[in-house]
Amino acid sequence: MNDWLIYAVGFFAQLLFSGRTLHQWLTSEKKKKVVTPSLFWKLGLLVKLGVSKYLLILKKSNGTLCFIKIFLQFFILLFFNFS
Repeated sequence: MNDWLIYAVGFFAQLLFSGRTLHQWLTSEKKKKVVTPSLFWKLGLLVKLGVSKYLLILKKSNGTLCFIKIFLQFFILLFFNFS
């Protein structure tokens, strides 16, 4: 696989991470209190999948599936209110 494609996947995941933090910050400023919008969690899931893809391409998958599992548990708890 081309090096530029590998770096593009990693860079895109980092852009998503920055975007989710920026979105939370702007939403909190607008509402004048600390909030965690649902888009924050959805972008976080995409970040985890992007970083996981990047690590799998580089054959450095140690812990990647564990992070996805933990994030999916939080995602399910947040959106489906299972406790």
